[in-house]
Amino acid sequence: MHTTPERTPSMLEDPPAVGLVAATRLLRAEYGIDADVSDLRSERDRNFLAVAPDGRRLVVKVSNSGDDPEQIAMESAAMHHVEAVDPELPIPRVLTSLDGRSVVTVAAEDGRTHLVRVMTVMPGDVADLTPLPDWFAAGFGAVSARMTRALQGFGHSAAYRRLDWDPRIVATLRPYADRLPDEHRRGPMRRLLDRFEGLDAATRELPGYVLHGDVTLSNVLLRDGGITGVIDFGDMHHTARVAELAISLTSLLRASDDLWGDAGRFLDGYQRVLPLEPAEVALIGELVLARSTASVLISAWRAPLYPDNEEYLTSLVAGSWLILDALAELPPADLAERFHRLCGTSRVDSAQTADPTLLPRRQSALGGQLSPLFYRSPLQVVRAEGAWIHTADGRRYLDAYNNVPVVGHAHPAVVQAISRQAAVLNLNSRYLHPNVVELAERLTASMPDGLDTCVFANSGSEANDLAWRMARVVAGRGGAIVADLSYHGVSEATAAFSTNTIRPTGARRMSQSSRHRGPRATTESPRWNGSGPHGPSCGGPGTTWRCSRSTRSSAVRASSRRPTRSCSVCRRRRGPRAGCSWRTRCRPGSGAAGGTCGGSRTSG
Repeated sequence: MHTTPERTPSMLEDPPAVGLVAATRLLRAEYGIDADVSDLRSERDRNFLAVAPDGRRLVVKVSNSGDDPEQIAMESAAMHHVEAVDPELPIPRVLTSLDGRSVVTVAAEDGRTHLVRVMTVMPGDVADLTPLPDWFAAGFGAVSARMTRALQGFGHSAAYRRLDWDPRIVATLRPYADRLPDEHRRGPMRRLLDRFEGLDAATRELPGYVLHGDVTLSNVLLRDGGITGVIDFGDMHHTARVAELAISLTSLLRASDDLWGDAGRFLDGYQRVLPLEPAEVALIGELVLARSTASVLISAWRAPLYPDNEEYLTSLVAGSWLILDALAELPPADLAERFHRLCGTSRVDSAQTADPTLLPRRQSALGGQLSPLFYRSPLQVVRAEGAWIHTADGRRYLDAYNNVPVVGHAHPAVVQAISRQAAVLNLNSRYLHPNVVELAERLTASMPDGLDTCVFANSGSEANDLAWRMARVVAGRGGAIVADLSYHGVSEATAAFSTNTIRPTGARRMSQSSRHRGPRATTESPRWNGSGPHGPSCGGPGTTWRCSRSTRSSAVRASSRRPTRSCSVCRRRRGPRAGCSWRTRCRPGSGAAGGTCGGSRTSG
């Protein structure tokens, strides 16, 4: 059974009974200002526009008697805080009275006493009363984030209050579903409210501060291609950062004819200032729905109470229903995924669970063996930290293979450096910038004498390709000795001597007798001019040639059988050792130039 909850006090009290005459007298008596005064629209307070003889434009804000004086003091303190932290953020400045007070009082016609502040008027047109330009969605997102960032360090005891507009607690407005003018809307609204029951608890572990609470189109001014003002700190309270974002985004989407496009542009602007966490993004859609729900339910509650102000109290209803009709049909998981994609957090979230379809999908999309995998049973990795790699089946593996994260996976300093640099500038090194020069200087300073030049590459393939080109220029040759089952890159040059998958074109197995030591090897034969210590019948040192007991000279992988070799010094049938003279017997015609090879070689 649901009962009507305790409401926000200023939502229960009537707006101040203060008219134009009283506002004019107050300005003259308390501030020494004679001004022309006119009404401004408001829901719970009374606001007036005052134009002084010197041309100054001021707002006289008479607060609802249900507002706590401490809350009024909090608003003034917050405005001073924002002014100090982000002086370029366009917010009003609070005037002091003739006796130095930021807040004065006025007696209303009905005997109530109200707190009054006078503030400067920000230039521009109210955003919800003017056509919005194309740049507005991104600019609005950036300004919303700047306001949140400016208030991160602000605190006040009066901020821990309850506001009916708070989307986190929209489920407490359930009794007003029965007051919706359209009876066909009432049943779906009750079911939607069920969806929001756990929303308050879901936001408690997310970043939260004392925030503005109402950065909406009705409190944002624009002119001359920019946002010129953010006004009305009257809804300040402690809330989740993402709930504050949802309040701003909802107000934008109410006036949008491109809901997802404007949402993406708003979030792009917001995250250029203040990046979001994946857990926050997962709740954006639900909080937008909740804020839209609060708008229609509060209107159903308050509009009948104040028929003279019905137009203003119902001004958000049509736009809120547009949002509800567009988004409420999406299950929470699907709605969250949409916002993850807009914010760039979808892959971080979706890649954490095992997917049995992943392997066949990869083979189909990536060309099978064109993109080989490690291990007979490939590992689906989900995250890594330090020396450990975690897989989707819950296991963790000690990483003794990958050499890219040399300070450990996901090192916080590296993550910060990458993400923050990418947020500022991400270009190639053909532009002049100090960072690339400093890195090159630091690297070359750590090298031995003679290594004084740094050339950056994007991958091992590029680095090996460049090294290979340099080696050919220096050596004047085109051959290479490489280990069997080795990988050197995917470029045309480096793939030509990578033996991990298929035999490179033109490669021959390296002679066993030519291998002084080391792993299995292949070679791409260098040019041989026929001269050398053994004459034209010998291919010469380093040339591919067949030993007497070697097998299958065309094979890429060398035979494990060794040729007969005897050291003339130690007489051991072993491979060469330092200081040992050894002979290899070759069959006729086995040399690179034909004939018989029988020369001696010394190892060491």
